[in-house]
Amino acid sequence: MLHEFEDVFSDEILSGLPPIKGIKHQIDLVSGSAIHYKPAYISNLGETNELQMQVEELMLKNYIRESISPCVIPRLLVPKKDGT
Repeated sequence: MLHEFEDVFSDEILSGLPPIKGIKHQIDLVSGSAIHYKPAYISNLGETNELQMQVEELMLKNYIRESISPCVIPRLLVPKKDGT
């Protein structure tokens, strides 16, 4: 697919996210309404450590940044075929 549309893709590998611009988008909640939180999946210490390590690595590479959202989402780790 990359070869078929190579005129669209840059040869340069970008590092990190684009700079934060002056506009921040948000979803306005109904005044006085409560945010319904769902419980996170239960994970063992190994899964928690792996998730923390991956998040820290992605933040150091500037592939992700800390969210300004008041909501959180549950996460789920699925082992690869080789067990890692």
